[in-house]
Amino acid sequence: MLLVRSLLSAGIDTTVASFAAAIHCLARTPSQWQRLRAEPALARAAFEEAIRLESPVQTFFRTTPPKLCSARSRSARAKRC
Repeated sequence: MLLVRSLLSAGIDTTVASFAAAIHCLARTPSQWQRLRAEPALARAAFEEAIRLESPVQTFFRTTPPKLCSARSRSARAKRC
């Protein structure tokens, strides 16, 4: 029972944090809030963009292997990559 409760509360935390991120993004950009009010069909895209900008889960990070070289880094540091 404790495991089920933990899983449910984790989902609720993420959902609440997602809504908070969306509200925060709209509060910072009043013009986008006005656009969303004028065009409610944009709500889904606005929500997805908000959680892309402000991740609801702050413990996940993107990492790359240490020896990964991008095209830009190859031109700048050709000897190392």
